Amino acid sequence: MPDSPTRPPCRAAALVALFALASSAPLAGELRILAPAALVAIPAIALLLYTSFDRRQQAERSVAQSAERLAGLKAAHQERFVEGTRQLLIAVSQSRDVREGDSEGCSAYLRQLLPQFGGTYRNLGVLDRQGMLICSGSTRVATDLSDRSYFRRALETRAFAVGEYIVGRQT
Repeated sequence: MPDSPTRPPCRAAALVALFALASSAPLAGELRILAPAALVAIPAIALLLYTSFDRRQQAERSVAQSAERLAGLKAAHQERFVEGTRQLLIAVSQSRDVREGDSEGCSAYLRQLLPQFGGTYRNLGVLDRQGMLICSGSTRVATDLSDRSYFRRALETRAFAVGEYIVGRQT
C-alpha cells in the first residue's frame, strides 16, 4: 500500500535519513582537520605559481637578449665581410692585368685567386664602364650587367656599392 500524505514515512526512508545524518557528522570532523592543511597549502601553491610565472618571464627576457646579441654579432660579421670584400676588390683593381685591360691575363689571375678564399666567393669579375664583363674567374661568356643596381650605383657614386641578393643569369 502506498504511503499517504497523512501517514508517517516508512521505516526504510527513516533509516536512509538517519544514515545520511550519521555519515555527515564525521565529514564535518574531517573538514576541521583538513582546513588548517588547506590554509597552509594555498599560499604555497600561490608562491609556486608566482615563482613559475616569474621564471618564465626571466626565460623570455633571456631568450630576447640572446637573440639581440646574436643579431648584433651577425651584423658585425656581415660588416667585416663586406669590408673584406671591398678591400679584395680594391686589390684586384690594382693588378696589372686589370689596369691594362688584358682580358685573358685578368681571367687567369681571378681563376687563381678564387680558390684562395675557400668557396667564400663563387666568382669574381671585372666590368667595363658599359657594364660588360671583361674578365672573370669562372665565366667565359660576355655578360651585360649594366642593368644591375649595384653597377649603376657604383657609376653614380664612384664608390664601392653592394647589391641585393640576386639569382644569376647563368644559374
